[in-house]
Amino acid sequence: MRIVATIGLPAIDEHHKTITGILDKLMKNPDASLHSKSAVDGLTDLSKILEIHFSIEEAYMRQLGMEQQEFSAHSQKHREILGQLVEMNIAFYANRDMKVRDIASQVRELAIDHVVMI
Repeated sequence: MRIVATIGLPAIDEHHKTITGILDKLMKNPDASLHSKSAVDGLTDLSKILEIHFSIEEAYMRQLGMEQQEFSAHSQKHREILGQLVEMNIAFYANRDMKVRDIASQVRELAIDHVVMI
């Protein structure tokens, strides 16, 4: 059973479901090479949905009048997460022997920990 964080905003809640679904699908084959189609597609999909999710989340935060300092810190965290995904993808490309299992905890931390922090 999968637990998905909901906050009552349909678009955000749907993104949370999508993010966890991508992670679940990616982790179904932990021995897959990071260069396999399933791993590349999963990481690409994760990057895309996180970028969209963060953009929409920031729009909601502005709409709700979040204090500027808190908003800046939160949006900075979004940029850091996306930057870390780019850095990880570069590292994965350089190491042809890496498997999905080798990155499982890193990817889960990037995607899930942020959702839990909301």
